[in-house]
Amino acid sequence: MRSESAEINGISICYSLSGEGACTLLLIHGIGSEGGILRGVGAHFARSAQVLVPTLRGHIPSGLTPPFTVAQFADDLAALLDALGLDNVIAVGISQGSQIAFELAARLSARVKAVVAVGGMARPPPVEVAAAETLYAALRKSGGMERFAEHFSGRLTSKAAAATRPALRAYAKMNMLRHEPAQMVELLKGFYSSDIRPQLSKVRCPTWLVIGTDDQISTLQDQVELKRLLKGCHVRVLPDAGHDYPADAPSQLNGILTEVLIEVLSSLDGPVEP
Repeated sequence: MRSESAEINGISICYSLSGEGACTLLLIHGIGSEGGILRGVGAHFARSAQVLVPTLRGHIPSGLTPPFTVAQFADDLAALLDALGLDNVIAVGISQGSQIAFELAARLSARVKAVVAVGGMARPPPVEVAAAETLYAALRKSGGMERFAEHFSGRLTSKAAAATRPALRAYAKMNMLRHEPAQMVELLKGFYSSDIRPQLSKVRCPTWLVIGTDDQISTLQDQVELKRLLKGCHVRVLPDAGHDYPADAPSQLNGILTEVLIEVLSSLDGPVEP
């Protein structure tokens, strides 16, 4: 996938676009990451769908100008979809990316045909919100970003992956360390202020919740809350998967996305090409 960029809402948004088909798989990463972690998933579907993998504002190599709110991220992605003329969107969000996917679905009900929330949540854990100021202060101290990246990257991978594939954690840590401490503080402020619950009642398309049994960030309680708010959603459980789903459980995740793609294609008017 070749990386490109577009001027969106006064800022450069980097993205890759590949594949062809009647649907668009929009793959949305989470906080402190970048679109590159999802390109392996995207490559799997290049023969059956258009695959758009953006890097959100505030995340290198896109522009770093705030605000870093769910609403602003959704504004940017809606404008990018317009600029590229993409339709029949399956919005796939990883972690905070799931909140952005739901926000898009609430706004663009005719355009977004399905949402897949992978390790998603309606809001950040209250206990982490309560400790946010302490975290910001720690990040600003000398070596604070290194300690944060070491701790957070350890929570991303499953216990099995951490033991057998240490490179996964190293890659996650490297991505976080690309950001300056002040930048990460602003990203975290946007995350800890996010609450998508009021928008979920406006989501009209089919929804899927994907949770790993070894996810240390998005908990079972998060999924229960989402399922309660999303009537009729599908739930898929990935045994032993951690929060870094694209790296931790790529084949299982691709299987679920194939299921979603088949359902959306079958719902569109006209024949489905083999």
